[in-house]
Amino acid sequence: MYVILDWHGIGNVISGETTADGLRWGSKTDLPKTEQAWHQIAERYKDNSWVIYDLFNEPTDDSGRLTTLTWDDWKSVAENLIDIIRSHNPNALIMASSIKHASDLRPIPINPIARDDIIYGAHVYPVVEWGMIRSEVKEEVWQLLDQYIGVATENYPVMMSEWGFDPYGQYYYEYPFLQGTRADFGDAVMEWLNSYEYSNFQADQPGLFHC
Repeated sequence: MYVILDWHGIGNVISGETTADGLRWGSKTDLPKTEQAWHQIAERYKDNSWVIYDLFNEPTDDSGRLTTLTWDDWKSVAENLIDIIRSHNPNALIMASSIKHASDLRPIPINPIARDDIIYGAHVYPVVEWGMIRSEVKEEVWQLLDQYIGVATENYPVMMSEWGFDPYGQYYYEYPFLQGTRADFGDAVMEWLNSYEYSNFQADQPGLFHC
């Protein structure tokens, strides 16, 4: 069994504009704090081969509400954090999410992280920063998932480390990005995952995996 240790920040770690206290999804952080944390965490777990280090939960500029965060800028930071972790554990398994709340993996095939054995993290919800995924037509859901997530799976390992929806509950009203149902989201996502034979996890092989 693998354990993911996730630095659960959301936003722009470079500028320090990240989610503050009061939002249940993340914590206020910045780059120096993140670097220091990974030094400490990697040192503590350096002898545990079952640990996956998730560098930063959701790099994003939050649809322009935070300082702009490009893939190139985040990629440079990710490579630095990877080097920090591997200075303690050269064989560490590392997951790096893409931009736009980990929902847009299109930059990866064009300009991948320049480090070996990296798993790319993907987060899939009914409404993401670049638009809406849900649809009563499953083929439309699959097309969007292929375009924004599947595009990276041909040559790189991708793990869908977050996904979900809330059809009618409290979160449905408080957090619109969760507004979806099995009919317009959940079943289509599961069928799409199964089409990639996601269960055969190998961290150094391309494909799509689900945790």
